[in-house]
Amino acid sequence: MDSAKTVATTATPDQSASKNNVGVDTPDGVGMWPIIVLWIAVIYFFFMRPQKKKEQERKELLNKVEKGDKVITVGGIHGQVMKINDDVITLKVDDKTGATIKMTRAAVSSIPKKEENIDVENKNK
Repeated sequence: MDSAKTVATTATPDQSASKNNVGVDTPDGVGMWPIIVLWIAVIYFFFMRPQKKKEQERKELLNKVEKGDKVITVGGIHGQVMKINDDVITLKVDDKTGATIKMTRAAVSSIPKKEENIDVENKNK
């Protein structure tokens, strides 16, 4: 019986070029570099850059908090800033009883615009 023999070929060190799908010789891995660079650029411009911009805006918002500002916290509590000590702020949450809450400055989610505050107060009267 004749047995079919298969011959395995291995590349020698001097065969550093391989044929791509079109039959053109290119160095190994060169075709992948543009794709890798493109993916890194996509990740940077669509994910990292907008996140950094949001972080910068948040920092500016937290630094802008002043005594007397009306704020909304991340927990949804509406109050007026009564006192600021470094990273701790005191919010007045009830005008009738004068109830206050102490929380970190980072808990501030937004500062409604002055016009919005006036509109809300006028609707409540």
